[in-house]
Amino acid sequence: MGFVEGEARHRWAPHEAENGKKMSNLGAFLWRQFDLPVVHVALCDLASGSTKICLHRRVGTETLSDLWALPGGRIDPGENPIDAAHREVWEEVSVRPLQLRLAGVLTFALAGRVEGETETGTKTGTKTDTHTQRLGCNFVFACHRWQGDVECREPLLHGPPEFFPADQLPSPVPAWITAIVPRIAAHKAPLFRHFDG
Repeated sequence: MGFVEGEARHRWAPHEAENGKKMSNLGAFLWRQFDLPVVHVALCDLASGSTKICLHRRVGTETLSDLWALPGGRIDPGENPIDAAHREVWEEVSVRPLQLRLAGVLTFALAGRVEGETETGTKTGTKTDTHTQRLGCNFVFACHRWQGDVECREPLLHGPPEFFPADQLPSPVPAWITAIVPRIAAHKAPLFRHFDG
């Protein structure tokens, strides 16, 4: 399975096998087995001669709250990772990627959340269940070319986007960003790794 570039946009499609027949679609949807399939996009500014990465501080979000993070979010039902990356970057920072390069596929585990109910069925809110884990899969893409000006489109969820040198990231950032940004800046092969928390 792999990414195939179409005329107007990317799409998720199987590669052809050596005999010319299409391979099974089964592998294309393995990411759907995760509770939280997400995407993030590293917008890379190369104009200064060194790589600068766009991050914004998340505010009051379910995950990564109060951390500097790449634009991104959940993969909606019926979407593939590339379509979700295009949508999330547009929704959060108002640009349309002209190309995307897979930078990593990162799995992660978070403490589960359980909706509480009273005996009458009234919801009492969400609480963290430390005995249950939600498993996630994060597709991280690098983007060196885009249309539009980078600006905040969701001010209630993020601070203004800013570009930081890849070797001088702000604090705090999630561990996976610290691991993947240097690889993006050095144009290394995609990272495949599991992160806890």
